[in-house]
Amino acid sequence: LSRAVQNEDSEIRILALESLSRLGLKATIPLFITALKDPNRMVSIAASNILIRTGKEAVPVLIEDLKQVEFEQRAQIIEILGKIGDISATPALVPHIKEEEVVVRLATALALARIGDKGAISLILQGIKDNKIYFGQNGDSVPRLKKFLSDKVQKVPSSLLLKQGSTKIGIEEIT
Repeated sequence: LSRAVQNEDSEIRILALESLSRLGLKATIPLFITALKDPNRMVSIAASNILIRTGKEAVPVLIEDLKQVEFEQRAQIIEILGKIGDISATPALVPHIKEEEVVVRLATALALARIGDKGAISLILQGIKDNKIYFGQNGDSVPRLKKFLSDKVQKVPSSLLLKQGSTKIGIEEIT
């Protein structure tokens, strides 16, 4: 199967990744991370989804890879860590909120928002205030802070920072 991951046919690569994921072996996680760089977008998406499904078990390997990859893949790994939602990833993510590359800063902000660590939320809000993190091509899509939601539980609903949903969804998140 590990040879099939390198097959020239992208559909075979995807099938091989899915088959390897069903084995549930921690040793296969680096193969999925390598597949994130696949030139075929569908293979990369499949690898990303597998890593998200793998969950907390993939977090240490993903964090280690953050130190070794270019900014595009760093942003992708950060997005995966956010979707996994394991709070143990927060200390590894926080330094990336100040990276030079905007795409990495935004991916970090969204990942930290998904994870929901209260300490990290203040870093995101400061980045937005300092215009180091912005949403939309010109920063014209910065989400509005709904203080009545954040005051209630001392947490900013992730939908607020993800610019999704409505007040109703935000209330549902915190209750």
